[in-house]
Amino acid sequence: MLNLGYLSIAFALFLSAYFLLLSDHRYLFSYLTIALLWLWGEYLLCEWWRRYQVIMSQQGVLIISMDQSICWQGYFGTIIEVRFRSRWGYLLKIELLECTQGWLWLDPSMTTDEQYRTLALWLNQHYR
Repeated sequence: MLNLGYLSIAFALFLSAYFLLLSDHRYLFSYLTIALLWLWGEYLLCEWWRRYQVIMSQQGVLIISMDQSICWQGYFGTIIEVRFRSRWGYLLKIELLECTQGWLWLDPSMTTDEQYRTLALWLNQHYR
């Protein structure tokens, strides 16, 4: 698979060399600016794609037992704290036994309304 980062760098270098060698030098700064903006845009696009893939890999079934232990993506652990609460979701700091600490975002659209209300009540009761 072709890497977009290398392709964009090659394209920006080609544009820069083309405009340096074959164009009027009065517009050199604007051509270099266009090439740098192109690189910056490609970098942002590639970074967005990597972050999107990481976020999509964080999906899975979360099982919370009554003794406050969790099972997520086959790993067992505990909820350390609820870091952020809002009507859009909860940000949990979790510690998995096989891994290190991490963050888990719970969104209302992930469950039914009744399940989310039950989860919100449970989190507010145990992690105040």
